[in-house]
Amino acid sequence: MRIPFRWITPLLGVLLIAGCASSGTPTAASVSPTTVSSALSTTSQPVSAVQPSLLEGQSIFDCADNMIRSAKHSILLEMYELGNAREITLLEQKADSGIPVLALLDGSEKQTAKAILELEAHHVKVQVATSPLIQKGGIQHAKMLVIDDSQVLIGGMNWGTGSVENADADVYEEGTTANEAQSVFEADWRQLGASLPIGVTEEPISGRDILSGKSLLSAILADLDRAKTVQAAFFELSNHELINKLADRAKAGANVRVLLDTRMEKNINSQAAKELNSAGVQVRFYPSNQVLHAKMIVTDSVVIVGSANGSVSAVTRNHELDLVTSDSSVLKQAQADFETMYAK
Repeated sequence: MRIPFRWITPLLGVLLIAGCASSGTPTAASVSPTTVSSALSTTSQPVSAVQPSLLEGQSIFDCADNMIRSAKHSILLEMYELGNAREITLLEQKADSGIPVLALLDGSEKQTAKAILELEAHHVKVQVATSPLIQKGGIQHAKMLVIDDSQVLIGGMNWGTGSVENADADVYEEGTTANEAQSVFEADWRQLGASLPIGVTEEPISGRDILSGKSLLSAILADLDRAKTVQAAFFELSNHELINKLADRAKAGANVRVLLDTRMEKNINSQAAKELNSAGVQVRFYPSNQVLHAKMIVTDSVVIVGSANGSVSAVTRNHELDLVTSDSSVLKQAQADFETMYAK
């Protein structure tokens, strides 16, 4: 059985959940269908204006729940694995109430394929990712929720039935980052030939903080070039351009530490560890009874967190979204969380 890993101290966790206006309703892992129906009838509470927050585990789902409840104009979702009954029911209820709910999903993931039928039966507008958003052999792997052009939750956490047990990270932000997230979603939606329904704010393309593909890889490499300290956690690390850059930084005197998942095809991560160790990078593997699903790079000045693994397919075939932020509160949280993970 996988054991959930809590990255954030209890006090900080309480503050972060409060920032997303947690209602104290039952967790997704513990509710029955009857409990879901009764819990979702609770009056919506607006999400409080807070500084950007790094979230993990159940706090991600608590935040998502309350974001969806607070929606007045639109709900935009990009997700790979979607099987969590609580989130699905919340989305359906909002769509049934007349609020536009748009979901850009991956059709190859089994839980998601089942959820698509349920969502469409409740007026959720669904687009299954195809070319040109993804390339041959690729997947729609992004995880992002945007509410009313004013709130965004973005990171690596899937919304599957057991996802909450993984060590993963999302960032909650408001304001201009949410505006950028809205514009990113709309651009992705239009790439699939779909138009936006009436009621969805059309946000002009803006910002450079939410990246994908080769633009994301270029930003990562550029940020690593400037870094004196590097803390990186990956579910998969196989992109040699990224591996070589981490090795080069260690050879140049930077303090580089990397944490890798044990279960991810051992030969892939083990090979990366061998190459990095030979260059002076400090590499550890996460405990084998847990899943390190995070994709996070933390330097002395920047945090990069999102859905993209350290693989070639993440920047060439898949559709991924990562947030690049220098926000001081997120940076401090991410640095502290990495230290806790690395000590496991």
